[in-house]
Amino acid sequence: MTRQQINPRQLEARIDDIDEREGHAHAAVLGQWCEQAVRLAYHITRDREAALDLSQEAVIKAMNALPSHDGAGIGKAWFMRIVVNVCRDWLRHQAVERRARDDCKSVVVLPPSFDPADGLQRRELLERTRRAMLDLPLDYREALALVAVEGFSTREAAIALNVPEGTLRWRLSEARAMVKAELQRQDNM
Repeated sequence: MTRQQINPRQLEARIDDIDEREGHAHAAVLGQWCEQAVRLAYHITRDREAALDLSQEAVIKAMNALPSHDGAGIGKAWFMRIVVNVCRDWLRHQAVERRARDDCKSVVVLPPSFDPADGLQRRELLERTRRAMLDLPLDYREALALVAVEGFSTREAAIALNVPEGTLRWRLSEARAMVKAELQRQDNM
């Protein structure tokens, strides 16, 4: 199956086209979450191109689910659960471990207040943290990406991952501890 490569803006435009052609009431709402879906898919898959494809696939699945859905519970967590499930399916079908981390491109969005004068040290710490996060096992990586990167509450992240909130909090705590330990290990080298 060959997938067409698109970027998040093109994905939003396609959703708008679907909205106009097919009259889906929730298409505009899904379009608002495209960038988050791409970032989340990237953090799960470690593959930028796959993240774009899988986000598009999640939108299509969500759009197809809408006619049979009663409208209750349609929210960001519901949509992100679809993104997580699409990514998990994709990972299950991969026969080999993802390419080397050097092939991955960061999708980290720096805050508008980021000052390049902060220098190399801050950029290096950000890159080391990103690499440490990408080295986490999938369950921990998903939890950390949703809460720390995407700004989900623990309740929303638990819904998106379809796990109890206590489990999510434990995974988040473990993920943070693993990233911290890795950064400390690197500092001691």
